[in-house]
Amino acid sequence: MAHPDAAVGGVECEEVCVFSKNQVQRPTLIFFKVKKNREDKTELVFNLSTENAVFYRITPVNIDSLATPITFETSYKKYDDVFLIIPDEYAKDFYQRSDYVVRLYWSKSSGLIRYDRKDERYWELKAE
Repeated sequence: MAHPDAAVGGVECEEVCVFSKNQVQRPTLIFFKVKKNREDKTELVFNLSTENAVFYRITPVNIDSLATPITFETSYKKYDDVFLIIPDEYAKDFYQRSDYVVRLYWSKSSGLIRYDRKDERYWELKAE
C-alpha cells in the first residue's frame, strides 16, 4: 500500500507497506515498511512477529547506515546482496524473552531470507 499523497501537519510522507498474515490466529499486520522521513532519508521498519519469534527494534533502520551487502548462504541458496539487521539499543529490555530474534538477514532481491533467535534456532526461506 503506498501513500504518496499523504500529508501530516503539512509535511508530505511516502511509504510502502508489506502486509503478512500467518497461520496463527493473529490479525494481518505490517511486516515491513519503506518510508521517507522528514529529512527526506529512506528508512526501513521491520515488524517480524510470529508465534515463536519477534524482532524487537524500536527505531527504524536508516538506509544510509547500512554497510556494503555481504554474501550469505542459507541451506537452500547463496545470496550476494544481504544486509544484517540487528535490534537497536532500546530492545535490550526484551532480551530475556524466549522469542527474541537477534538478527535478520535481508536480501535486496528476495527480502527476508533468514532470522536467528537467541537460542540459536533459526528460520530460512526455502528457495525454489
